[in-house]
Amino acid sequence: MKRWIKEHDDRWSFILPYIVLSVTLSIALSLFWLLAVILVHGAIEWTRLAPLRGPRRLLGCLARTQLDWALLLAAVCMEVYLETAAGLAGAGQFARGLGRILSRLPGWQSVLRAVLLSSDDALQLVRLKKETGAGDESWRVQRLPLGLAATAILLWVAAPWLLPIQAADVWAISVAAFRPFP
Repeated sequence: MKRWIKEHDDRWSFILPYIVLSVTLSIALSLFWLLAVILVHGAIEWTRLAPLRGPRRLLGCLARTQLDWALLLAAVCMEVYLETAAGLAGAGQFARGLGRILSRLPGWQSVLRAVLLSSDDALQLVRLKKETGAGDESWRVQRLPLGLAATAILLWVAAPWLLPIQAADVWAISVAAFRPFP
């Protein structure tokens, strides 16, 4: 078990269930379940980093799960923008038609979220491959989650200025995305 925990990021016995659970649960239910999967991964990393103490252990755990957290931030940001776009669909004649089309595709937001999650999982596999290669390439791959997280946070904070919604609406949509069951 100790060996599996130490090597879990390189094992298909972790990667496949992680991908399936994160994509399936977050699409079928809510982002709450993506958070739960990320926390389980964090707990595995926490156990793996037991030799480290104090802040080094926490920072190591966060560094090893940074792509997961960036994904979650991007998914929350996407939820705000998609919910607002869906709300605007009834604002005008053209938008009503678009709204009817989108209402016939009840999973359109889920499909977009799945694309984002699948992209994250592909990046996770790229990261694993790059870490075995040159250090410079690994550093470039490691900066991607930070850029994604920064962009998501910036867009989330700027939503009241970019979209016709209030800051309270941004918060309400974000919180609603984490209800365990729809």
